[in-house]
Amino acid sequence: MRDSAAVIGIGHTNFRNNVLRTEVRMTVEATLVACDDAGIQPSHIDGMCTVSTDVTGENNLATALGLHSLRFFAEVPFGGGGTCAAVGLAAMAVASGRADTVLCYRALNGRTRQRLGGAQLPDPRFTKDFQFYIPAGLSTPAQIAAVIARRHMYQYGTTQRQLAAVALNSRGYAVTNPAARFFNIPLTLEDYAQGRMVADPLRLYDCCVDSDASVALLVTSAERARDCKQRPVYIMAVAQGMGSRTEMMPSFSRADITCCEEARECATALWRMAGIGPGDVDVAQIYDHFTPMVLIALEEYGFVAKGGSGPWVESGALGRDGALPTNTSGGQLGEAYVNGMNQIIEAVRQVRGTSVNQVPDVEISFASGGSGVPTSALLFRR
Repeated sequence: MRDSAAVIGIGHTNFRNNVLRTEVRMTVEATLVACDDAGIQPSHIDGMCTVSTDVTGENNLATALGLHSLRFFAEVPFGGGGTCAAVGLAAMAVASGRADTVLCYRALNGRTRQRLGGAQLPDPRFTKDFQFYIPAGLSTPAQIAAVIARRHMYQYGTTQRQLAAVALNSRGYAVTNPAARFFNIPLTLEDYAQGRMVADPLRLYDCCVDSDASVALLVTSAERARDCKQRPVYIMAVAQGMGSRTEMMPSFSRADITCCEEARECATALWRMAGIGPGDVDVAQIYDHFTPMVLIALEEYGFVAKGGSGPWVESGALGRDGALPTNTSGGQLGEAYVNGMNQIIEAVRQVRGTSVNQVPDVEISFASGGSGVPTSALLFRR
């Protein structure tokens, strides 16, 4: 499947808009932008992929876009863990002849409708896990991630300043990204320290930003991609991973809760398919729902040794002149939270050479899904 499919169009809505619009309407807007970007008509779309938590509905979206027939439609579970896999499904559909042009999308009214960061009744599919979490006071994603963060601090000496370094890095890129929620709104270490405690040790700026937005991208065959408007961005490799004794976010029954086995399994498959290693990656978009999960993902995907991510990030490794420029659009801490689909299109822009925070001479671009849940990852190449 390597290099058999390519991304030809990308689009998104305004990330800073706080006016309620339906997920269908936002996805239509993002899709039309992606079609214009690719130089094709919406009628060319004959397949759709998203995550199972998206409420848009392929039938509703097809009707709104005026599509008469879809030959392929599929969803991936586990929310932010599945966005990269949705693009992988699109590539598989194209490579196998199931579809010619597949729309991948994710829409969230995460600010004005469903506050994903708040306490909520658990999804019935995961009740068996949450029945143990909630009585222990773990009713929100931040509270759950805080347990992992504190254990990583205890086990490896990770510090609050190192968590802050992740937050400041993402905001540093967002400040210069006109599309970002925090465009031109800088964050200092003092600002970070004054942020309210959400779930010890996670402060306000350790947590991603709720957003109302939709992101879309279009996948077609490598052959057809050559005739499209934009330079093709080839899907070099895609992988999924699920570890042992998997619960939800995270899996507290494991011997080491700082080890995201699903990311490690995903990494093994990804590097094998691509035939390269972490050292060959020029730029990365790592799912930053919470700052400590970025540290753990860096370790599990092999960019840094286990336990060494804190000092590495604090040294500036993720910055513009660092060893691995990361989350160059501002990520979900600085740009918007759209289950990482916005980070996937930033990975595409980096290969195209069109990012507002462009890394020079990008050949290979990496994007990961959420750590702490069954996950997925992508490699794009020029």
